[in-house]
Amino acid sequence: MTELAQQTKDAPRTFKRFAATVMEKNYVSPTEIKEKVGELAKQGLIEPTWKTRNDKARVPDLGDLIIWIADEIN
Repeated sequence: MTELAQQTKDAPRTFKRFAATVMEKNYVSPTEIKEKVGELAKQGLIEPTWKTRNDKARVPDLGDLIIWIADEIN
């Protein structure tokens, strides 16, 4: 998934667009992508923007932005 960060440099984008890009190149479900994005947020690589929608949310929803923090650091 971190390789995907390099392929999607035009972030931030909505989870819906992000998931569509991932699914074009890989055989994974939206649920699997949500879980992986949640893990990357826990690692500090993605900003957990979905927490502003719902503090208890663990993973993004379709309209939540995916923002790669690693891009900001590098």
